[in-house]
Amino acid sequence: MNNDIEKSPQLEGELAVTVTQQATGDALMHRLRYCRDLLRGLERKAGDASEDRLIWRDGTGKVCWTAVEEGMSIGRGGGSTLTIPNDSHLSRRHFRLVRRNERHIVEDLISRNGTFINSTEQRIETHELRDGDFILAGSQAFVYLRRSEGQSV
Repeated sequence: MNNDIEKSPQLEGELAVTVTQQATGDALMHRLRYCRDLLRGLERKAGDASEDRLIWRDGTGKVCWTAVEEGMSIGRGGGSTLTIPNDSHLSRRHFRLVRRNERHIVEDLISRNGTFINSTEQRIETHELRDGDFILAGSQAFVYLRRSEGQSV
């Protein structure tokens, strides 16, 4: 994570007590800063919000994104739709995204190190994604963004 992120005095003042008193506050602040940093680095184009997206940082720190496609798989190689080759903790085909009842579901593909949503507390087999969910796989932290409200599927 970038240490030179512009800090919000209002946010820090309001959350300073909570962050120092609760370990979960530290995790929340880390997630909020990570999301803020990703979104600042993402150049939004007209029409972007009409599709669900995954956002992550590549090995150089560059913010990347892709539209979520039906049945897309993520891994370090071996036939994955989205390939991240330099992450040795990511399985060749680590997880995939499928659509059920107008929602995206993440499915772990029996990966060695597991797939987690929003924390590393519980490994998942399947999970219905919500806007802003973190998908943790290998050394990667993907953020799932659902298309803007009112957009058709």
